[in-house]
Amino acid sequence: MASRTDSVSDRAPVPVSIPGGMARQYRVQYRVTADGEWRLHATPATAQHAQTCVEQLASKGYDARIVQYAIYPAAA
Repeated sequence: MASRTDSVSDRAPVPVSIPGGMARQYRVQYRVTADGEWRLHATPATAQHAQTCVEQLASKGYDARIVQYAIYPAAA
């Protein structure tokens, strides 16, 4: 068994969010008309689920898109 020689003070703290360290976040947005405002439909956890949402919205006649974020934006 290997022994640990480093102490807590020897290790640099790791920030909560580091580049490449967070999973992608997704928002599925839709709009009723081609010049209408985009509205939030869902915030799925995976790209596959986001794509399924877009396909379902498109089959109902809506314009839909997936917006990806590395860091989820704060609500305004």
